[in-house]
Amino acid sequence: MDWKKVEERVNFMDRLAGDKVVWIIVLFLCLISMVAIFSSTSQLATETTTRIDIVRTQFFTILGGLALIFILYKINNIKVFKWLSQWGFLLSLAMLLILDLHLSLGPLKASSINGAWRIIKVGGLQIHVLEIVKVAMVMYLAWAVDTFRKGEFNLLDKLSEINRLHFLGTDAAKKIIYIYAPVLIICVTVFAIYCILHDAFLSISGNAKSYLVIFSLVVFVEGFVAVRDAVNGNLLENGQLTFGGGAPALMFVCFLAILITLIVRTIRTGKEAEE
Repeated sequence: MDWKKVEERVNFMDRLAGDKVVWIIVLFLCLISMVAIFSSTSQLATETTTRIDIVRTQFFTILGGLALIFILYKINNIKVFKWLSQWGFLLSLAMLLILDLHLSLGPLKASSINGAWRIIKVGGLQIHVLEIVKVAMVMYLAWAVDTFRKGEFNLLDKLSEINRLHFLGTDAAKKIIYIYAPVLIICVTVFAIYCILHDAFLSISGNAKSYLVIFSLVVFVEGFVAVRDAVNGNLLENGQLTFGGGAPALMFVCFLAILITLIVRTIRTGKEAEE
């Protein structure tokens, strides 16, 4: 046995930074994907695509993923990841809106597979939106929580210096704007808006008027409570934005988005029926 080579391998593993368990999991998932694709190629193969072609494509996809992981691994400046993480929410929202509204914006085009709208095509590249959103939102929330603990929401601190906007400098306002609201907005965009527009999970066929009445009442009540709290000065207590005052305003925005989507879906259904 060549002990020198064995020692070099051990030293390589010792020099590998990061959690070794994570590296093992990554390699393990790569092997599972290769086995899964190889075992299912008989169903995936077509007249123009052989089993070898499918396995080769998967192999190069894995190599591309490992190359991307290695590039990110070599970036030792945490500020780069923090800067990218703060855009995770806006990126997720933009991609979900393109997908939900079936938009085509130049090279970006929402597309469906087997009747399910879940990808955006960029040229010949297919991007699975929900996979991007999952990672982007986790990175965004990690940045938001870390920034909140360090008190580095400089934009809200500057806005709080303006008259009648001093409540933006409170911890409660920062939590709602940077943490709670983005999560609710993404959930509403993914589940409520998408499901309503595509009759998934919640079908409005034949019940459109009932849903419109119910959500209109909810929006009216939440809006009334939010305005009343704002007028009566119940939004703040000891300089802190209260849950009782902030929650109705946030719920009003969410249910208003759902109501607008219901209206759009009802109008679209009526036009399709006329045609």
